[in-house]
Amino acid sequence: MEIKIVLMAMLSGLDSGLGKERNTAMLDAPIFKQFTVTGLVVHLGVSSDGAMLSVVVDDESTVTLLIFDIHMFADQLSAPTPLLTYQIASGNVSLLDLAWNPGLSSLLALCLSNGSMSILDVTDTLKVVSTLPPGSDATCLSWSPKGKKLMVGKVKGSCVQYSHDLKEEKQWSAPGILTLPHDGLSFCFLDAS
Repeated sequence: MEIKIVLMAMLSGLDSGLGKERNTAMLDAPIFKQFTVTGLVVHLGVSSDGAMLSVVVDDESTVTLLIFDIHMFADQLSAPTPLLTYQIASGNVSLLDLAWNPGLSSLLALCLSNGSMSILDVTDTLKVVSTLPPGSDATCLSWSPKGKKLMVGKVKGSCVQYSHDLKEEKQWSAPGILTLPHDGLSFCFLDAS
């Protein structure tokens, strides 16, 4: 699959030049750089300091996390290569959610379709900080605004707040207004109060 890099400055310049035609869809955005990865891209994300790009690729037998140093995209002459590669899962397991920590830019959390979760520390190496095993029922996650807590949606609609080492701190039952079981699909942690 091809990944295309577009500079925001290029888009802003085009936007300001369009004037009243801003409602027209742009079908040929100016490509700064493009490269190919093997498999289907299922997630893209940028660390909170803007230094790393995470790309998760599913090639039907494995799910792989590729970490790119954003600075390498400035070199127009060479194709970007991953700084780090990490196999997240294999078999019938897929990525459900991945989130970079907004306060500690090297941390990212992910949850998989088997209910497991991991927190990874990504620097010039990749270290697994903590994990919850398959069957932990994680379906989605979101860091608190300062990145001190991790809120995790669970199967059947409950949610749990964890610390960085995945120690459970608080737990909430599914909302009473739900008449049938519902899994958490997405969270946005708005306030830590």
